[in-house]
Amino acid sequence: MISEIWNFFRVLLRPARSDLRLICEFFAAIQNEVAHDLYQLKIAGLDSNASPSLPRPAKWVAIYSKYPKIFTALDGIFSAGWVCLGIVFFFTEHLRFSSVVCRNVEPDPKGQVFVFSRRCADLVSSNVSLGIPTQLVTFPWLSIERSCVSEAPLVAGLLLKRSIASRILALSILSHIISIRSVYSRRFFFQSYTAWRWYYARLLLVYLPGPFLTADHFDRWAVLADKVVGQRNRQYGKQAFTLLQHGSVNAQTQDESIGFDIPTKLCNVTDIYLYSDADYRVFLKDILCARKHRPVLNYLVPKLKLSPIESRGKFSVLIVGHPLCENFHMDFINWLSECHDVYVLYKPHPLAKESRLISAMACDIVRDKQFFPGVDMVVSYPSTLVTEYSTSGVEVFEHRMKPTPSEYEDLKLFVSHFILSKNHVDS
Repeated sequence: MISEIWNFFRVLLRPARSDLRLICEFFAAIQNEVAHDLYQLKIAGLDSNASPSLPRPAKWVAIYSKYPKIFTALDGIFSAGWVCLGIVFFFTEHLRFSSVVCRNVEPDPKGQVFVFSRRCADLVSSNVSLGIPTQLVTFPWLSIERSCVSEAPLVAGLLLKRSIASRILALSILSHIISIRSVYSRRFFFQSYTAWRWYYARLLLVYLPGPFLTADHFDRWAVLADKVVGQRNRQYGKQAFTLLQHGSVNAQTQDESIGFDIPTKLCNVTDIYLYSDADYRVFLKDILCARKHRPVLNYLVPKLKLSPIESRGKFSVLIVGHPLCENFHMDFINWLSECHDVYVLYKPHPLAKESRLISAMACDIVRDKQFFPGVDMVVSYPSTLVTEYSTSGVEVFEHRMKPTPSEYEDLKLFVSHFILSKNHVDS
């Protein structure tokens, strides 16, 4: 106990060079999160200097647009308390997860999958035939169902030692203090909320033998995985690191770009599974480091299990929702209901619940994240489901996050023609 307390204060008050290196890696990771947040605010038409500094705008931008004064006041109150609340939060995380005891599982020599979300586990489970690593490295705070993967999950908490736990807590608090005092951007203020989990994963994954796989593209977890592989490469020589595409990177747009500059790119990817050559160009240009040896390209065909629905004899339309598109989608649903006899379903973004205004519309909400209705047509922003429904033979009409009036009129024209043509064939 005394040694743990000593190690905690040693890291907090006199961090070693290795501690400082980890802190730099953490801030390199959250730089990507800040860049993505600013991009989402830009899409939403909000001034980044005037809007709240809370992370992940997609979760709160719809509420902020309706109640800006109230939301801004709450943001100010929460900001004042975050200095202390953040430290309390880290101690809570420490008490909840640092002593987790799980069944011991030996690392699979074929490799491990860094699972930072359920989406990654599902993706690996549905692509076992590719010959990729299938042993999932999950964490105590994640609940992963593994019905399709034969290997047992490897819980990272099995590797946790008390000395590492105290170091994680100290690094989290130190990063929290630095983020609060940062003059680089006020957007860093709340980004420390995942510090404890980030350092937990960073300090534990480096002990796994590899080879490794991740399905994250450029967020803080993708950077973490890349840093883990980079450290192992320095210590043990070059290791295979596979990246599995999990969603759209706007490769089918005219610009072929994710839309913003990523400060910290991935430098250790050796193999990559992507949807198309266009996606490969986007990854090389926007996500991966420029290197002499490019990652080996493999093709991945997105798979989607469509479930039959009762459309009441009507033409069925699925609208793939996103908080930044809600106003546009509400107008589109009203137009569909007035001009066509259709059955409309709305599938919210998996990380953000639909607003009350959407719930009150003339449509059925698909809240089950694992349920994908077999519809006649899909209308979506550039998302994962665009490719998945297209490869399943469903007609998909894609629109930009913020379509111009002329683009909106063109979309309605194309949708009308398609509905009328299908109805004519069916009759």
